[in-house]
Amino acid sequence: MGRKYFGLAVFVAVWLIMLSVPTLRVMLPLPVSSDFNFNPGIAARYPNDPRVQAAAEQRSGLNIEPYPQTAPIRELVGNYDNLINRFPKESWLIAARLKWTVLKGVTGRVAGDLEKGSPARQISYTPQQLAQAIALCEKGRQMEADNSFYDWMLAYFLFAARRDGEALNTLHEGAQKPRYDDHARQQAEARIGTAALNHPLSSDAKLAIWSTSQFPHFAAQRHITRLAVWAAVEAERAGDHARALQIYGDVARLGGRMREANYTIIGALVGGAIQHISWAGERRLTDAERKAGRAQRSLFTTLRVARFAEYAAAHGRADLAQEARREGESYIRFQGSARRYVEHIGTILDPLSGKTVLLRGAGAALLSQL
Repeated sequence: MGRKYFGLAVFVAVWLIMLSVPTLRVMLPLPVSSDFNFNPGIAARYPNDPRVQAAAEQRSGLNIEPYPQTAPIRELVGNYDNLINRFPKESWLIAARLKWTVLKGVTGRVAGDLEKGSPARQISYTPQQLAQAIALCEKGRQMEADNSFYDWMLAYFLFAARRDGEALNTLHEGAQKPRYDDHARQQAEARIGTAALNHPLSSDAKLAIWSTSQFPHFAAQRHITRLAVWAAVEAERAGDHARALQIYGDVARLGGRMREANYTIIGALVGGAIQHISWAGERRLTDAERKAGRAQRSLFTTLRVARFAEYAAAHGRADLAQEARREGESYIRFQGSARRYVEHIGTILDPLSGKTVLLRGAGAALLSQL
């Protein structure tokens, strides 16, 4: 069989499997929509289910993005505070509340030359709002002492409060923690589970719900990264290389945890970008190296890591140089594969639906070669 018809044969085979297996066939006529038509009556029927109650709030949050006003965000945050009080053991509700708090938030800070050209904007948080957010971050840190997500969020609000030393110390503490979990998965599972109370969901419907997930904290984390790295740049300029390398190392390690732990491609990319910002410092590559790196992504990472490792080794941190080289190799491997994110989608939906999505994607990829 020629290559021209191989993809078509696989496509036909996939659909024959879909139609012949009852558990797959029954899912075909089910609704497909990114709007799961949340039924307010469900929230009333399940008043003690935090997933259902959070899904109701998450559904209302989908309508916030087009509006520049902060009033809807304040209302949503207040509703999450009520949920946290009702379900004090559900730490993922705290994570959700913090993520909505940083949506459209402004720290009022600019990270020196790293955010050159960014307009100075007035902080969007009142002192009371900052105090509330900081208290919630501390609560999250207590409930999940090994999870660096809450350290990221605490650093954000500390920077906004102009408590930079505490923010950097918080990032240092977070860099020692073994895992990162922003609980996006629990939020998606809550929405998918709640939608399934209305009617059975096809794999497409589940995937569509997952695809509407929002990640407002990613922009905040990049901003925190630049604020922290700018502090390191200033320390490097002042000759305090020990302090500079500690900050660079902390931020790169936090980014690596985020990249490795994330079950979304965008989340892993943000984690990798955080590592790159840290390795780059102010400017370590020559113009020629930057030009060569733009033409080949893996070379860009290799060069950036190599220059950072040279700087670290020259100032007594051979351990940090070795860690950077190891993380650089890991990042290059990540750039070459997205398979594990497809597998993660399967675990979020369910094993059968995940395999269905994977098979269909494979058939579509082969058809694209015709």
